Amino acid sequence: MTENVSASNDQYGHGPRLTGDVSTFLVAPSLVISPATGPAGTVITVTGTGLPPGGVSVFFDDNEVVSTVTDNRGGFQASFRAPPTVTGAHYVFTRPASMQKVYTVIPFISLSPESGAGVTTIVGKGMPGSSGVTISVDGVDVVGVPLHIVTDPRGTFSAIITLPSAAARDYAVSARVDGCQASARFTLVDMRGEAGPVGIPGPPGEKGEPGERGLPGVRGPRGER
Repeated sequence: MTENVSASNDQYGHGPRLTGDVSTFLVAPSLVISPATGPAGTVITVTGTGLPPGGVSVFFDDNEVVSTVTDNRGGFQASFRAPPTVTGAHYVFTRPASMQKVYTVIPFISLSPESGAGVTTIVGKGMPGSSGVTISVDGVDVVGVPLHIVTDPRGTFSAIITLPSAAARDYAVSARVDGCQASARFTLVDMRGEAGPVGIPGPPGEKGEPGERGLPGVRGPRGER
C-alpha cells in the first residue's frame, strides 16, 4: 500500500512543514494471528495491515475460511475456527496480498458426559491421521467400542469406553496416537445415593405350630432302701 506525504523543513531548519512537494513511500503488509497454537476448533483472530483497498480472503492451508473488506487504511480483522486437521504446523495466509503465518494444531480430546456412572464417549481431534488409537484410564489401557480405534485422515476419532473401576473419584482418561497424547478428566459418581431411614417395625408374625415330641430321657439311678 502507498501513502503520499508533503513535507519539508522550514527556513530555520526546523521541520517538517507542509509543502506542495509529494513523497511516496510503501507500507509493507503485515499479518498477526491470535492464538498461534491450539486444538482444531479454536477461534483464530486474524489482523492485517498495509493491504490495498478492497476484498481480502483468508486461507487455512489451501482452504478459504473467511473473506472480508479492508478499511480505508488497508486494515482488516476477521475470525474463523481452525478446521479439523492433523497435528502440527499449518499455514494461515491472505490473498491478494501474500502474507503468511503458522498455526500449530495440538492434540485434544473431549468426554461426553464428563461425569456419571462410568461410561462415556471420547472424541479426539488434531491427532495424526489414519493411525491406531490407544485409550487408557489412570495409565491402564482399556478396550473401547469399536474394538480397533483408528483416526480418520484429518486426525479425528470417536469411541465409547467403560471405566475399569467402580470407585467414585476423578480419573485421567488419555488417548495416544503415534507419540501424540491428550488427556481429559472423568468424574465417576456414586449412583447409590445415601442410605434411607430405618423403616417402621412390622406386626408380629403368626404363632408357629408345636414342635415334635422329644426323645425319652435317661433313667435315673436307683434310690437307697
